[in-house]
Amino acid sequence: MSKKTKLFSLAEIKEEVKAKEKSLEVSELVDFLITQAIKHDASDVHFLPLDGRLSVRYRVYGVLQDVAELPPWIHPKVISRIKVMAKIVVYVKDRPQDGHIEKDVEDKSVELRVTTFPTIHGEKAVVRIFDSSQVLLDLDRLGFASSIREKFESLIIQPQGTIILTGPSSSGKSTTIYAAIRRILDLRKNAVNIVTLEDPVEYNLGNVSQTQISLPTGLTFVAGLKSILRQDPEVIMIGEIRDAETANIAVQAGLTGHLVITTIHSGTA
Repeated sequence: MSKKTKLFSLAEIKEEVKAKEKSLEVSELVDFLITQAIKHDASDVHFLPLDGRLSVRYRVYGVLQDVAELPPWIHPKVISRIKVMAKIVVYVKDRPQDGHIEKDVEDKSVELRVTTFPTIHGEKAVVRIFDSSQVLLDLDRLGFASSIREKFESLIIQPQGTIILTGPSSSGKSTTIYAAIRRILDLRKNAVNIVTLEDPVEYNLGNVSQTQISLPTGLTFVAGLKSILRQDPEVIMIGEIRDAETANIAVQAGLTGHLVITTIHSGTA
């Protein structure tokens, strides 16, 4: 078990970074900022280059909060360190890149999804945090009114149809869809063939065939969904509908004897 890490307040993080930005190794600085983000239950860490500074921000419970401001000279070193950790090509700076990091923080196993993006002030990096050790909530603990929960349960036990969850980032779509899958497993005593297509797989579900999208190998949502339909599925979970073709196949699957559960990003629910 890893040693305990002190939980700094956001104000203390700002002071700690300011005090140590010159003496602290860049690798230690990046590790400190990401570790504190995990301990604050942040969903994302933004490393945003601005005119004359590097801004570090956490998104906590949907709200983006300023954490620290670093001098411009450290910006390329911080981004390079994040790229090395995420196995991203360091010298490529003129186009977006994606990578991931696996990190242990005390008793948590955390996956970090990293994206970099060129801006007029240099590369920006966003680190999305997926805590795979987090206990999955069940439908009874999601805060639904009893009438809404009962209606939702009546939908997820149907033999066919398409259920679409909508909402902005960090609004609970993934939590709800995983809770729905858990409830289906419970209600059907695990005697159901559930397959998923996700990008990425956020939680490991027992008794479920989970697949992660892989663009380099051609495993897109469309290609994966077409193959899944030949795998005798009863319930299909699609992490997110991102294009018209995926939406069309999902709806057709729901009309031809399958229960499809998916999400769509939207500004509001």
